[in-house]
Amino acid sequence: MAHVESSIEEFEFWFPISGANGNVEFAFGGCKIAPTCPNFDVFLNAMESGKEENRDRAGAFDNKVQVLRRNYGKCLWIAVPQTGELKYASQSAYEKSLEICDILRAFIVESYRPDRFATLIPGRPYSVGDFSISQTQNGFSVHESVLPGSEIIWFDQKRLRDLKSLGLYLIDEPVKAERKTGFDRVLLRTLELMGNGVGQQSTAQKVVLLCAALEFLFCDKQGEAIVATMPKRAAMLIGANLDDRKRIVQTIKMAYNDRSRSVHTGGKVAVAEHTFDFLRLCFTLTAFLPRLIGQFESKEKFIQALEDRQLA
Repeated sequence: MAHVESSIEEFEFWFPISGANGNVEFAFGGCKIAPTCPNFDVFLNAMESGKEENRDRAGAFDNKVQVLRRNYGKCLWIAVPQTGELKYASQSAYEKSLEICDILRAFIVESYRPDRFATLIPGRPYSVGDFSISQTQNGFSVHESVLPGSEIIWFDQKRLRDLKSLGLYLIDEPVKAERKTGFDRVLLRTLELMGNGVGQQSTAQKVVLLCAALEFLFCDKQGEAIVATMPKRAAMLIGANLDDRKRIVQTIKMAYNDRSRSVHTGGKVAVAEHTFDFLRLCFTLTAFLPRLIGQFESKEKFIQALEDRQLA
């Protein structure tokens, strides 16, 4: 797909893939970003550790992020990989795709406009060839049977047909309504908490922030037993079946307990295998939340609906 210039009033978004030279390339709103380090691991390490030899690279990228926040602060896009729905070359490649989307979430901003809010989700397996993220010496790349060479997918309203042909779908209806309920504002605040600066945070910091966001969304009463209620309510919202709900409850409990131990001891959150399960779960939840806009008058009614579902 060739790049087409469009105005700021249109939906516009670049999805990151590896360029022909191996560099991971990002672009947003017509402004192309190419990190100077060819290995994505180096780039991520620079963002997290701030090592002296990589600080200039991380800083340069961070400056561009801030420019994009200022210029495109009226639209919100979230790219979310769905567990098990895309065909990846390996588990490590899947983890890399999460990290890419993690960096993209740095673009989530504080100001929301109803006609500028949408969620872009890789959905069912792509119908155009096999899609895979392959790990290489230079990082990773998108399988050439789908995207030849260094071609970058361009997203805007005029290309929705192209998106659907690639197995992508767009959710933009929920926030078009002019009237917002109290619960709608809770949802938007939750999304803000889940995405605010997450691209520059360590994995441990993300766990703390995401736990706070889940607590804000799923807990309502002061003194409520958070670790007993929050995981169950989240599971009732997005769990596909009983086994899936049990898995969700266990994942959130372990992450929240990690967070609680770090708060009490003053240390960092321990990062384990279930930590990344928790991050994937939160990505899925982030993609689901916009669908709830306009569905409930208040958080109390939302929580009551989840409790009723649990008792059914």
